[in-house]
Amino acid sequence: MFDTKKKSKYAVIKWAMSTQRVFRTHIPSPTNYTMKCVETGCPGKVHGHVPKYHIHWVVTDVFPHNYVRKNLLVNHPNLTSTLIAQLMYT
Repeated sequence: MFDTKKKSKYAVIKWAMSTQRVFRTHIPSPTNYTMKCVETGCPGKVHGHVPKYHIHWVVTDVFPHNYVRKNLLVNHPNLTSTLIAQLMYT
């Protein structure tokens, strides 16, 4: 459970970086989000939302990837200066 949507999305991005995967926000809205894998044909995605009568964000669906990386990512596309600052100061 996460306090804000931003913290929930950062957790997904940190997980994606640790597994060498890249996610992009696919369906954003004020009450939920879906992040999908950028690889063509990969079903990998993560869905998060605020349940009814709750105030915290939860990640409810995690669909696995169906491909194997051929090489390691040297520069991860989801790595931003905001994420680095958050990691350093938390």
